[in-house]
Amino acid sequence: MTAVIMHITKVAVYGSYDLIGLHTLLISLAIGAVMLLGTYSGKILLNKLPEHIFPYIVETTLLISGIIFIVRG
Repeated sequence: MTAVIMHITKVAVYGSYDLIGLHTLLISLAIGAVMLLGTYSGKILLNKLPEHIFPYIVETTLLISGIIFIVRG
């Protein structure tokens, strides 16, 4: 909750100095909404996932991400 209040304060300050435009603010709100939906969906999926499979999914995701970073530089 502290982080949320801090970010709201930053938006207010940056917006008052015209450092954040309306377009950027709308995009940020859309991204925030998608993040909330993703977190909620992830929680539902994790509750249905067998516990012993979760580490394999995390390790596979990290491996794939690492390979992509190495290939793309």
